[in-house]
Amino acid sequence: MDNLTATLMIVGGVAAFLAVQILLLSLLKKNRAALVVVAVVFFVLGIWLCVRISGGKLSALGDVVGLAGIFFFAVPMLFASGRAGDFVLAMKVVFAKKPAQIKELKASRDALGLLEKLVIFGSVAVFLIGLTSIFNYLEDYSAIFPNLAIALLPLLYAVILCSTIACVRSVIDSKLADEEAV
Repeated sequence: MDNLTATLMIVGGVAAFLAVQILLLSLLKKNRAALVVVAVVFFVLGIWLCVRISGGKLSALGDVVGLAGIFFFAVPMLFASGRAGDFVLAMKVVFAKKPAQIKELKASRDALGLLEKLVIFGSVAVFLIGLTSIFNYLEDYSAIFPNLAIALLPLLYAVILCSTIACVRSVIDSKLADEEAV
């Protein structure tokens, strides 16, 4: 198979994938639980597709240390800011459909915005720590690129986590707009 055929197959596959995703999401718009499940499945399939197209392995995206580093940076800072309760309220409003007042919705939205920033800062900190570790041990030049790939993973995790947080924040924003309209 030549490059043009492979490229057309990939573009066609991605277009079909997006068309099916849009169709399913429009059909499931009324059922939030089913919509979340479909969105997560398509999100995981999208990552898998990108990894497979690039010729990589999905197992190469696993770095527990990087994910833990982001977690251990963001969560204590969220508690230190006093916004952990507002974050929990946001989760209850979105997933348990707890009614909330405008003041609570604004506090929840602010907590989610803070968490997005903390995840970004935490991922950059973990990336810089990994990069520093690579530069400290330059005896084996063949290990530089695999270690650099691992050091970059926290930035990928931040993109994924911030995308998820942004989706939750958009639900809070829509509930806030509904409450303010009343």
